[in-house]
Amino acid sequence: MPAVWKAATIEERKLRRQEKKLQGEEPQDQKKNRVRWTHPLVLLAAFYSFGLLPLGLLDQGAPHMYANLRLHGGSNHFFFPTGILQRVYAARPTSAFYGGVVRVEKCTSDYFNEIYPSEYTADLTEGTRRILQDAGHTGRMFNPMLTAVTSSVAPWNASEGLPFVKYTMPAHEFRRVLHLARRDLVVAQGAPRTKTPPPPQKKFLIEYTVLDGLLGDETWRATAEGRTIRLTEESKGGKSSCRVLKPRKGPCLPTDLPLLPPLPLWARKILFFEPYPILPDDYRLHCFGP
Repeated sequence: MPAVWKAATIEERKLRRQEKKLQGEEPQDQKKNRVRWTHPLVLLAAFYSFGLLPLGLLDQGAPHMYANLRLHGGSNHFFFPTGILQRVYAARPTSAFYGGVVRVEKCTSDYFNEIYPSEYTADLTEGTRRILQDAGHTGRMFNPMLTAVTSSVAPWNASEGLPFVKYTMPAHEFRRVLHLARRDLVVAQGAPRTKTPPPPQKKFLIEYTVLDGLLGDETWRATAEGRTIRLTEESKGGKSSCRVLKPRKGPCLPTDLPLLPPLPLWARKILFFEPYPILPDDYRLHCFGP
């Protein structure tokens, strides 16, 4: 009899659930499960939306498309700060957030120049550019995240006669891309020379400045002095030269960015930040992508 009662009780519960579903009433056990998961998911969504950006943990993949939100060197948001961790750990070389703000002054690395600063102005029609300029825009278009995460490229080539567009980025982004550029140079060492595509690069040079201070306006980002370094990398024999140009010439220190070890894996996968272009005749924060 007890087994029969148990079966009857189970069947009765099923019938009650069906009745509640027909009446639009959620069963109590399902309601408890839903409530149990709702609060953590809401908190997770809130942290993703309002926590990662101020802390400086996310750029690519963050919910800020079309905002042109400044995430390094200060914030242009009405009340939210940005890049908090980059400021807190700027002077700690063992941290992934070390280094402050970097301005790339000159670069011959094919890897760097294919993805940053990623100018797409040549893809715009003359009519489109005129409309942009009539609205107060420069008529130039940049989209570094498109080239960084897709197969699209917008390479800058010195032989085309266009001046190099300087740009700034967090120091950890410079380290991330430098690691990939070095790896690309090593891969190119064993590659055969061809005419199309161009022969693999055997050497590159980068000059960059670590800006004095951590926060500033657009004029600061474009003109601030700092520690300027010239890095030369060669694929043959893995030769590398790192020299300080300013404020006093000399060899690089172990705490300079090129001599630090690569970022940890989690940082290379998460700390994926856009560079901001600097136009010589316009120090406004230029549109830099979606």
